[in-house]
Amino acid sequence: GGAGIGKKRPKPQSRHVVGVPFVAMVVALLGWTWYVHVVIMDWHLLHASSGSTIAIAVIDLIVFNIIFAFEVVSYARILGTCPGYVPKGWPRMSAEEASESAGAEMARLNGSEGAT
Repeated sequence: GGAGIGKKRPKPQSRHVVGVPFVAMVVALLGWTWYVHVVIMDWHLLHASSGSTIAIAVIDLIVFNIIFAFEVVSYARILGTCPGYVPKGWPRMSAEEASESAGAEMARLNGSEGAT
């Protein structure tokens, strides 16, 4: 019915400001992970005297940086994607309708059609 009438949605800018500390925390964590893995760990392995240790360090650098690039791109895509919303005219279900719908879905998933 009239639920939600007169209520204002928060402006998108205000929601983004609230999320800034979380984004900064994730970016700091990603940066620290890269620093520890590449600069501290692999740098020491690259300066080792044996050839096999250097080969392992080079392979590790390549694999880690590829995976790290995927992580950064994925996180950037998450930040740039709108979470969506329920349209204004979307029909609301009563508790009884939701229960019937869930029962029909469970029956469909279990393979027993016509259970409702």
